[in-house]
Amino acid sequence: MDALVLEGISKNFGALAALTNVNMRVQVGEVVGLIGPNGAGKTTLFNIVTGFTKPDRGRVKLFGEDVTGLQPHQIAARGVARTFQIVKPFFGMTVYETVLVGAYLREKDEDNARQRAEVAMKLTGVYHLRNRYARELNTPQLKLVELARSLATQPKLLMLDEIVAGLTPAEVDAMTALVKRIRDEMGVTVLLVEHVMRFVMNISDRVVVLNYGEVIAEGSPSEVSSNLKVIEAYLGGKSGS
Repeated sequence: MDALVLEGISKNFGALAALTNVNMRVQVGEVVGLIGPNGAGKTTLFNIVTGFTKPDRGRVKLFGEDVTGLQPHQIAARGVARTFQIVKPFFGMTVYETVLVGAYLREKDEDNARQRAEVAMKLTGVYHLRNRYARELNTPQLKLVELARSLATQPKLLMLDEIVAGLTPAEVDAMTALVKRIRDEMGVTVLLVEHVMRFVMNISDRVVVLNYGEVIAEGSPSEVSSNLKVIEAYLGGKSGS
C-alpha cells in the first residue's frame, strides 16, 4: 500500500519552476530519502505535501485519499507529522508542555495525552529535560524535542526536514538508530530531506533525487550513489534547493 503518492506535481513561483511534473511514491513502512542540491525543490515538495503550499498542477494522495489543497491542520489530522529545517520551538513552554501540544491532536483526554507525551519523550531521549524550557536547550536537543512533539501526534507518515543538519557524527549515528526504531517499533513511514549523505545512505530503503525541480534518479542508496546524473548534479558544472 502507498502511504504517499505524488502525481504530476508542478509549482512555479513567478518565472521560477520549483517543481516540474514530479511523480513519486512512498510505500507504507518505507524510509525514503529525498536529496538534491540547494534549490532543487525539496522544501517546496514538503510544503505541498503538508498543505503549506498548493501545487499549480498535479495531485497529492495520502493512504489512497486525494488531499490536494487541504490545509496543514487537515493534513496533520490525516496522520502526517513534520519537523522543520529551522526548528520551531515554543520558547516560553517546557519540553513537557511542548510535546503535550502534539499529543492533544488525537488525545482529547488529559491523562491519555500526558501518557502519549511521556512515551514520545522517552523514545527520543528527552524525558530528563521535560521540566526545562525550550529556550534553555541547544540545537541537537531542540531537534529531538521537535521530533518528540511530532511523534506525540501519532503519525502514520513522518516527514523529517534536515533532522541531522549541524549534528556531530556521533549524534548522526544516534539519530539514525532512533529513526529506525520509530519505523520498526511504531510502524511509522518516513520521508526525509537531508544533505548529510552518510545519514541518508545508512537509513533509506530508497532514495529519490531532485535537481532543478525534476526527478533525475530513484533507486536503492547504492544505485543512486553510483548514478552519473546524480554525481553531476552534486559535483558537476551546474549547481542547483
